[in-house]
Amino acid sequence: MSAGDGAVVYKEVQRWGTVPALIGVAGALVISAAVVVPMGWGTVQQLVLGRPMGDRPLPDGVLAIVGPMAVLLALVPWVILTLTLTVEVSAHEVLVRMDVKGPIRLVRPRRIPIAEVVGAEIGSELPLGWGMSRTLGRVSYRVNGNEGVELTLRSGLTVFIGSARPRELLSAIRARRV
Repeated sequence: MSAGDGAVVYKEVQRWGTVPALIGVAGALVISAAVVVPMGWGTVQQLVLGRPMGDRPLPDGVLAIVGPMAVLLALVPWVILTLTLTVEVSAHEVLVRMDVKGPIRLVRPRRIPIAEVVGAEIGSELPLGWGMSRTLGRVSYRVNGNEGVELTLRSGLTVFIGSARPRELLSAIRARRV
């Protein structure tokens, strides 16, 4: 591949979907069916149809806040199942983008200029959680697994990019740093 202006020399698209993850989604769907759906229906029944929900109904103001929040929780399995991590390396930058299917952008794409990268190594994280996380001095992007590439930036920030092919990603980044 050519490393011309803006030409992508490495691209990886990861989708969420390991067996333990799918078991987690199944659990979230059961919770949605058991709690969120009745709460959503109860909110509609009380606020729209005017029939109080249960023997001791919540005040309408509280229900107006709690009901929509419960319905939004029902979207969590959909977000999890459609989450993708795209990593692109071009001549001048590393682009990291997390998306879900649909019109929602959960995380703004991160563009890391190659000139800002002072170190790049293969690394790993504990296999707890997924998505984008931020702690003091560290940002992590991960969808599957616990392997990836750790970039150290001039600012001192460490950026962990999860990858199914960490050696290829590392090679592409190091080749651009020359």
